[in-house]
Amino acid sequence: MEAEDDNCVNIVLIPNSELVIIVPLDEPKGGSTVKVMPNTGYGKPRVEVYGAPLIVDVTYTLLPGKTINIYSWSKSHLRIEGSPQLRKNIYRGPPHSIVRPVVEYHCYLHARRKEAEKENKIGPVALICGSHICNKAAVAKTLCSYAARLQWKPLLVDMDPGVSQLFSLPGAISAGIVEYPITIDEVVELSLASISYFVGVTEPQRLDNNGEMSMYAPYVHYTGVLSQLMRDRLSKQIDNIYGWSGAIIILPELQDNSGVNFVSDIIYQCGVTHVLCVDDDFMFNKIYTRWGMDEKLGVVVDSVSHNFTATTPYPQDLMLPKRYAEYFHGTGSTILSPSQWSKPLHSIEVLEIREKDDQATLVQLERDALPGLVGRIGALFQTQGSEVTILQKSPFVFVRVQSVNAEGITFLTTTHYTFSSEKLTLIVGEARWITS
Repeated sequence: MEAEDDNCVNIVLIPNSELVIIVPLDEPKGGSTVKVMPNTGYGKPRVEVYGAPLIVDVTYTLLPGKTINIYSWSKSHLRIEGSPQLRKNIYRGPPHSIVRPVVEYHCYLHARRKEAEKENKIGPVALICGSHICNKAAVAKTLCSYAARLQWKPLLVDMDPGVSQLFSLPGAISAGIVEYPITIDEVVELSLASISYFVGVTEPQRLDNNGEMSMYAPYVHYTGVLSQLMRDRLSKQIDNIYGWSGAIIILPELQDNSGVNFVSDIIYQCGVTHVLCVDDDFMFNKIYTRWGMDEKLGVVVDSVSHNFTATTPYPQDLMLPKRYAEYFHGTGSTILSPSQWSKPLHSIEVLEIREKDDQATLVQLERDALPGLVGRIGALFQTQGSEVTILQKSPFVFVRVQSVNAEGITFLTTTHYTFSSEKLTLIVGEARWITS
């Protein structure tokens, strides 16, 4: 590694090597970049980030708070610009990277997709579970990007409502179709069409009265809704590439027997054919015993652990405000123009999603409780003329409650919205964006 000036370093990677860049949370917006330089005398460089190739002489923006794993299949020269702290956060990965086993797993899924195309059936449905440290979203993006490079169009289902949520904001789960490789600086929630459901929390498990971990009922409810939506879509597309491409499902880190039982439920509900446990021996052993040992069940259970680069993520209390700020204001080269809108109290119904008797339920909030909503993340619904119950619906916009007074409720939205004059329904959960 050789410093060229105050803001830049040049790095040469040998074939089959990995470089890790941890971008500081306070890195100036658009202030750090990476570029693959043309090779002189040793062939064309082949460099990738999560399955998406880095094009030679193209500058890519490094997004603040992200951990970037750059893998080079050939000898290559990288030019990285950024703050002094960013340049201190660059290091070479170990010889055994997760990239190779993930590529091998992609090849296996590719063969299953070819079989599905030949037999005109739903392609492989792969479930990725495991520790939050291992960056399951990166594994999923890698598998989807490799699939897209071979013209497949997999459905990516993100059931992690935490800070790594791909298509939506923390407190939601989502799904979208990946038709092209996801680049290093792409803001997925703005570039790919998707559908989201608001679960209201970022942690799907909590301690019960017995001191044991239990699943949060609203999260279980909405993952069931999303699972059914996924199955219906794949079934309707069984005779084309969307059905043959199958799906990739991401689950959050889950603990104890309640987590194991939930994973088993998702395997059953989604028709999962393959499970990849990443850096979670407990979950792997439990799921393999339940599903992998009996070939008649048709579920292949594999694991990857302990032999790849894993970096400790930034604490959630630091990442949550940043993720909400990015969602409403934009990130990287994308700048949004959020707007504030007011809705009179008589034209909006305010409900809070809660757990009661292990079921998801909606409770109407009285007026004297409304001031406590300031800072809460919520979802707005149009309910008139709909035959679908609100617990089965996807919101038309996510908001932050800015203020509550006698005149009404003021919301922050990502862009300019014109709210209809009809009565709207606001659903809030526990998720909150603290700005000061």
